[in-house]
Amino acid sequence: MNTPIHPAIRIFILIISFAMLIYSAWNLFQLLSLKYNDLTTQGEITGYYTKIGEAKFAKNRKPEYAPMFMYQTKSGKQITVETKYYKNRMKYTKGDNVTVFYSENKPENAQIEDSFPWKPYLLYLTYGTIGIILTVTPILNWKK
Repeated sequence: MNTPIHPAIRIFILIISFAMLIYSAWNLFQLLSLKYNDLTTQGEITGYYTKIGEAKFAKNRKPEYAPMFMYQTKSGKQITVETKYYKNRMKYTKGDNVTVFYSENKPENAQIEDSFPWKPYLLYLTYGTIGIILTVTPILNWKK
């Protein structure tokens, strides 16, 4: 038995889907702009921030690591950044040189090559698109 979804719920899902789509598209645009249009320089890994991953009650929780790095902007200002993109391994050692991508307007939002948080925004983009398709398709079918 196929019961239709109440129109208010359909509109709510459509609004949330559009919000996810716009949010993810904007953030992906910002990341792409940072990587391909803004400044680059060399930085140095200063250490790692460590946290225990997964749910608190899960067995065998493993640590996750986010690199911290330091670099100097074009204007000579020294900036230290703690990335927020955690991985289950430490790719660099303290003192390693890395390529840093940064914006002259917001140097504290710098990223290193493998710390760009693509995955969450790509997931939001996918979920938003699926939500729009699932809510708009039945509406288009009703008009026929």
